[in-house]
Amino acid sequence: MNTSIGVIIVNWNSFDCLERCLLAIKNQSCQPTRVVVIDNNSDNAPLSLSCETPDNTIYIKLDENTGFARANNMAVSHIGDCQWIVLVNPDAFLDPNCLLNLISASQRQPEYSCFACQTIMANQLEYLDGTGDVYHISGIGWRRGYGRHIASSIIVEEEVFAPCAAAAMYRREAWEEARGFDEDYFCYFEDVDLAFRLRLMGYRCLFVPSALAYHVGSVTSGGHQSDFSVYYGHRNLVWTYIKDMPGYAFWLYLPLHIAMNIAAIILFTYEGRWQVILRAKWDAVKGIKSIWCKRRAVQAKRIIPISEITRFMDKRILPVRRHGKRLKGKSSDILSIVSGHETINPALVNLNDKEDYFNYLRRRSLSGHLYRKYWLYPKLKRHLYGRILDIGCGIGDFLAFHPDTVGVDVNAFAVDWCKKRGLDARLMRVDSLPFEDSSFECVVLDNVLEHLVEPHRLLSEIRRVMVSGGRLLVGVPGSHGYTCDQDHKVFYEEGKLEDTMRDANFTKSMVFYTPFKSDWLDKHLPQYCLYAVFMRD
Repeated sequence: MNTSIGVIIVNWNSFDCLERCLLAIKNQSCQPTRVVVIDNNSDNAPLSLSCETPDNTIYIKLDENTGFARANNMAVSHIGDCQWIVLVNPDAFLDPNCLLNLISASQRQPEYSCFACQTIMANQLEYLDGTGDVYHISGIGWRRGYGRHIASSIIVEEEVFAPCAAAAMYRREAWEEARGFDEDYFCYFEDVDLAFRLRLMGYRCLFVPSALAYHVGSVTSGGHQSDFSVYYGHRNLVWTYIKDMPGYAFWLYLPLHIAMNIAAIILFTYEGRWQVILRAKWDAVKGIKSIWCKRRAVQAKRIIPISEITRFMDKRILPVRRHGKRLKGKSSDILSIVSGHETINPALVNLNDKEDYFNYLRRRSLSGHLYRKYWLYPKLKRHLYGRILDIGCGIGDFLAFHPDTVGVDVNAFAVDWCKKRGLDARLMRVDSLPFEDSSFECVVLDNVLEHLVEPHRLLSEIRRVMVSGGRLLVGVPGSHGYTCDQDHKVFYEEGKLEDTMRDANFTKSMVFYTPFKSDWLDKHLPQYCLYAVFMRD
């Protein structure tokens, strides 16, 4: 078997990562035959690479940004007669045996033509970045296993719907038969679309857990929830569904696809981002005529039964991503919380981590938003009065619900977001509240306390800014919610919470649970919480 490997790296304003990426390829135990670096007209891009590169590396500088899809297609023509195409993002760093393990898997399992690497978060090595891509019957897709804690995950070699193009290998003949990426996509979702078309033609994808890569992720696009990512992702997922969903499955799942798009529009409109989501969906609709023409060509190549294709799709009606909460950056650096009810120590986490975490807060589900607005917040409001301080206001959901509330957060991105929404949010330092004595009748400390190893300094500050006889509403997660977040430091049951608050000179007024007290919910529902109202002495 010909094991010649051509590695392709499409770069755009990622030179700070590219050097490390190339060094990792140079150190492979199985050396590639050729490496092509194609630059999409980066700012101040050099005419030639000055960093250390693998042997037989070709550097191509384009005069315009052609997009990720077209640049990869162009690069394939420069890898000679290599039988394997390996795509590597410039912010993905291959383990020394990554290529060797990919080739070994292709020889051991020749029935597969696409191979997905196991990617790990480069800045938080205990968490998965992905184990291939999932495609849901509604038309959305996501990285399988994203955000899961590696130690608590079962990771085995198995067939998956698609590889993530951040680190993936394709058989050359399969790539050329499918004609590579759809260049109209520009970027985002092109790898899912290609895998879908390959699957229609009978090609399959294998996830290879021993092929490791360390991935930073979204270093040039502004993050997964940037306007750039939202536009191309939401436009292209519509095109993928229309072009690739075969036969009766197209009509069977079409109502769910339409409902998903409507839900996305509602959610992004609620977040104040109606312009980008409407532009994405409108441009998707405008492109349907040409996409339908492509559909005819794509479906004409299908040789696999529809049931065999949909077998590897996610068929849950509500496509909830099953991964635990995670925090960006090194876990040893994450000491305390006050961001979206999950606080990060601002002295130890850099600006990029704060922005990533802010974007993570904004990726809450529509069902979660409805739960808070129509069940949780009305229940909490009954115990509050006067001027209220919300510590760890995050993206400001409670501030929007209760107008006479002031929020504080250590995350400048969250505070700025709240201000753009017209909410009263202010930046705070850890354990220091920017208010005069006796400024508030009530304080909300919801899902904050469990992250603090030493809560007494913050509790002392809370006493200072509260009026005598004021109310402190504290919420902490139940046992299942506590285990969902690796940053949780202290577990509180009723007795421990009461003791902690008594030491800070707060007197218990009442205790309740959401949605209600239940041992079964405590063990199975992450949103199950213990709440207590305390009075300031």
